[in-house]
Amino acid sequence: EQSEYQRLLHMKDGWLALMKSFRLPAPASVWKQLGERALERHDNWIALCAFHRAASINKSDPSLWRCLAAAQKRMGRFDESMNSMLRSNKLSGSK
Repeated sequence: EQSEYQRLLHMKDGWLALMKSFRLPAPASVWKQLGERALERHDNWIALCAFHRAASINKSDPSLWRCLAAAQKRMGRFDESMNSMLRSNKLSGSK
């Protein structure tokens, strides 16, 4: 019981720092890296936020839109995921 409480308390502290970091300016590459790590850890909401931020900074990078689509799909946002993939394909010249 005590160790589970400590683990949850530590997670809460980590979330607070993470939420503050979402307000800081950073290049798209940093947000993409955060999103990739979050997807690896199955922190889909964090990945979605990070990829959304990255794609809003660099709207012309097709890889960011593919990453955003992956996070949207994991969150069950299938229409948004399809739109992001279409945008990625359009940017990369794919049909």
